[in-house]
Amino acid sequence: MHGRHGDPCPVCAAPVQRVVYVESEMNYCPRCQTDGKVLHDRAYSKLLRSDWPKTIEELVASGVSGTGGTAVTLQINMSAVCLLSVLTFLIHEVWHAALGIELDSQGWHSALGLGSSVVVCLGVAWLFKLYRVHAVADGLRLSLITWCIVASVVGMHQAYVGTDVKLMVAGGAFEFARHLLLGIVLGAWRKYEW
Repeated sequence: MHGRHGDPCPVCAAPVQRVVYVESEMNYCPRCQTDGKVLHDRAYSKLLRSDWPKTIEELVASGVSGTGGTAVTLQINMSAVCLLSVLTFLIHEVWHAALGIELDSQGWHSALGLGSSVVVCLGVAWLFKLYRVHAVADGLRLSLITWCIVASVVGMHQAYVGTDVKLMVAGGAFEFARHLLLGIVLGAWRKYEW
């Protein structure tokens, strides 16, 4: 079955599924090879927890897999990424201005801010594709995990270089709001390739 993900099984015509582990993947027919049971993969099944489909019928009904052997693949929604990049950049500027925090007045700050918004939005969208997030609740869960990682790394760096506490708290709160927005928008507004 190797390399046949999404194709119909030659025996029963059920869609061939795959389980991805780190850099390898295994393709199988859930009807012929596992008695109708859908195998767990370490990433997506942990994300969905109890919502993970147990049988091929539940998998097809969930919308993660199409019927007739056609797999549904979640792609990065570039329209959402572009919109979110600009929107979160503007929110960042307004957020700091409302708190009375003066950012560098040099022109490179705006370019750096927009560039970092694009990188963060693309990174989160890539994770959504990797973990096949197709619902707002899953999007919020994953985006809050990424916020914890980003906030801890950036916070440690800012503490190391001696950044003002007010600026650190404002930045952390902004990142929290940005990741909530990313989780909601990317989880709800998706792009599929059939």
